Amino acid sequence: AADTLASDFRFARSEAIKRTSKVTICASGNGSTCTGSGALWRNGWIVFVPTASDGSFTSGDEIIRVQDAIGSIASIAATDGTSKFQFVFEATGWSQAAAQQFLVTPSGSSGATARVVCISNKGRPAIRAKGETTCT
Repeated sequence: AADTLASDFRFARSEAIKRTSKVTICASGNGSTCTGSGALWRNGWIVFVPTASDGSFTSGDEIIRVQDAIGSIASIAATDGTSKFQFVFEATGWSQAAAQQFLVTPSGSSGATARVVCISNKGRPAIRAKGETTCT
């Protein structure tokens, strides 16, 4: 799940560069709209090409990737409790003020197998080794 999340952040970034336009990745429980809540990444996410200048989802936007909920995951949540629900990548590949630490916790886990997915302030994803709890 951590690999899939980081991979889809990389995909969104590379699509923004390739298309020379904004591309957004957001939490989505239904695969067709954004949830508006960062606490719901465990329910899945979408990558889309927004027509709105702020990168938000509007009817008719082209959805280019859908990730449904991953059944073995109990939660994907920010380590500081303030999960962002969307990240907008510019044509340069940067996502401004994107810093986020996601803790991906498997179902039935004591937390020892949780993984941290780090999103840099510019939108670059990285995965920390098992047992690490922060991005620093």
